[in-house]
Amino acid sequence: MYRVILLDDGDAKLGSFMKGLQHCYRRHNAQSAAALTSLAPDGTRTILIEDEDGRPVGGTRVQPRLPSRPLPFETVLTKLLDAQALAFLHTATMPVAEACALWRVETAKQAGIAQLLVQVAVALARSMKVKTLFGFTHQYLAPSLRPCGFLPVEGLAPLPYPDARYTSQVYVAAPMDLSGLGAEARTEIQIATSQLAQERRCMHAYRTSIEQAAPYALTLSIGMKKGTK
Repeated sequence: MYRVILLDDGDAKLGSFMKGLQHCYRRHNAQSAAALTSLAPDGTRTILIEDEDGRPVGGTRVQPRLPSRPLPFETVLTKLLDAQALAFLHTATMPVAEACALWRVETAKQAGIAQLLVQVAVALARSMKVKTLFGFTHQYLAPSLRPCGFLPVEGLAPLPYPDARYTSQVYVAAPMDLSGLGAEARTEIQIATSQLAQERRCMHAYRTSIEQAAPYALTLSIGMKKGTK
């Protein structure tokens, strides 16, 4: 069983989130990417997943786009591409946000944690009334985005970021419209959205398979408890 926790500003567990983020990116020698998401502007919401022993195993953030603060992927693209390549941002339906700073511990690689984080991020974006949700990720995490409605931004080629080991791409989703999703992902997102609407701060996720040799899915519990800090 895992606990999916929505962290409030000033929550003591934000330290655990940042420690996990930095350790994950350092493990993959990608500290420059972690630096982009180390500071969360006003309105950013943070998700932390803990195992049943209370150990952090993954996290992510939903960061809204503010006039004074570009999204993390914007900062990267402005250094690598010309302004015309970013024209899609000006036609995106507002409000706009980015699901960013996604990380997981190595032991959770086969546990479906990444996709669970994306599902909850989409639900969180829905609770924030976000109309356009971007994600900027590499080929190893892209399979976790697609089932949740993310598609590559048209006309924008993949980039070798943070270095040549990776092929990273900007993805976009419309979190308020789940009609194109598969039944399983749609149900999970709807459950999380419902719980967030009731101001739930802690959700439970359970294994749906006992096959430890292969990735298994995680299902959010409908009977979630109201969390404490």
